[in-house]
Amino acid sequence: VPAYARVARSATLRVREQNYVRSAEMFGASGTRIGVTHILPNVLGLVLTYAFVLIGIAMIIEAGLSFLGLGVPPPEPSWGQLIAMGKQDISDAPHVALVPGAFLFLTVAAFNRLGDLLQTDNG
Repeated sequence: VPAYARVARSATLRVREQNYVRSAEMFGASGTRIGVTHILPNVLGLVLTYAFVLIGIAMIIEAGLSFLGLGVPPPEPSWGQLIAMGKQDISDAPHVALVPGAFLFLTVAAFNRLGDLLQTDNG
């Protein structure tokens, strides 16, 4: 939460100094109206971008811990556990370890790409 608060605060301070926000203040718009119509839409994209990057990082950390046996308990599925189970048979059936690893990679890459698209649209 503190990291989100820092990102949101710095983005809010940056947006608050923009000319269109100052113009809205000069025309008498209330603080709530300025926050909802001008500041929130410009800050939300940056915060969501940060969230998507952190989702990818959390997935990699969870998979790494599960690979080492320190993650979720074995009845629950985890890509790290699937990769760890497949490493024993890597010479006979490499797909058992490579498929979960590829899906983990693709999922994390998709979250990062979605975050990049949100950042690009929001400037």
